This record gives sequence, C-alpha cells and structure tokens, in this order.
Amino acid sequence: ALPISIVSFRLLPPIWQRWWFILMVAVILGGSVITLDRFRVRKTRQVKVALKQTTESETRYRTLAETASDAIITIDANSSIIYVNEAAEHIFGYRGAELIGEPLTKLMPEPLRSRHEAGLRRYITTNKKNIGWTAVELPGWHKSGVEIPLEISFGEFEKDGERFFTGIARDITERKLAGAALEKAREERFRELERVRKRIATDLHDDIGS
Repeated sequence: ALPISIVSFRLLPPIWQRWWFILMVAVILGGSVITLDRFRVRKTRQVKVALKQTTESETRYRTLAETASDAIITIDANSSIIYVNEAAEHIFGYRGAELIGEPLTKLMPEPLRSRHEAGLRRYITTNKKNIGWTAVELPGWHKSGVEIPLEISFGEFEKDGERFFTGIARDITERKLAGAALEKAREERFRELERVRKRIATDLHDDIGS
C-alpha cells in the first residue's frame, strides 16, 4: 500500500482584516482626527483674533473720523458715496443720509463733474494718476449753491476684492480770506509808499526850483 501523506495549512485572513492592520488604521485615523481638531481650533482662534483686531481697528477709525474737523468721504469704484463723517455734513451743508448712495459729483461744481468721472474711470483702468493725491486745492459745492475752497488728499484701499477711495477735505475759506486780506494790505502799503515817494520827489523838485 502506498504511504499516505497529510499536508495541513492555514489560510491567513487578508491584510485589512488582521488585528495589527486594524489597530494601525485606528491609530492613524485617531491621530488625524486630533490633528484636524487642533488645526480647526487654532484657525478658529486666529479668525476670532483677526475679527477682534478688525473690529477694534474699525472702531478706532470711526472714532477718529467722527471727531475730525476735516470732511472724510469714502466712495466705491462707481463714485457712489458710502460714508461721510460729521464734519462733511458741516462743510457741505448736507445731512449724512442725503449723501449716502449719491454720486460724489453732487459735492462738485458743474465744470468738474465730467472731469472727475472720466479721471476715475481712467485711473481704475490704467492705475495711473492724472493729478497729485496730496494737498490738492479744488473747489467744492455747498448745498446752498456756493463754491467752497478745499484742500483735498486722497487714498485708496481694497476690501473683499472691491476698490474704495477716501478723500479728506479741509475747508480753507479762512485761509483764502486771510491770504486775500494780507495781499490787500500789501498792496495798500505799496500804494502808500508810492504816494510818499511821489510827495518826496515833488518836494525835492520844488526845493530845487526855488
């Protein structure tokens, strides 16, 4: 009789069913969850800090703007007014509610309105300034229909991908009046000196003639 050979073997489960693989996956998943949670907490904290800083910054800006003696006006890229401070109301004679949403040209004399619109469109397209943005003397337009001499400085900023422009306008009426008064006094002084010179010349001529 032929000898009988007995072969025994054991089928191992697939890798993904073995205890060490399951344990490793559990550890990796647990570590990932903890890492993601820490990342979320850190980002949330950063967002809260950024929001707090932004809020504080906006509060400081509004406090400074509302207590400033110069008019502060912010417009969007379409030249629509989105913010005016209290000083702007005093300088231009309009209440804030009358200006919000209105075009900035409402505060300009008629000859400057089309120039402003064309200049703003050109700047937005080319980013090239046509005039200086610091201490520019331009006339404003009061609600009563009277021109106001202004000294204006401009600035630009972006928020949420949109462009905005802020102007700080100072009423220089008193400065103009003081300058005109000084010039008038200078001219009167010059005329007085001219009269004195002529009188002296006349007296000398008479003395020499005598």
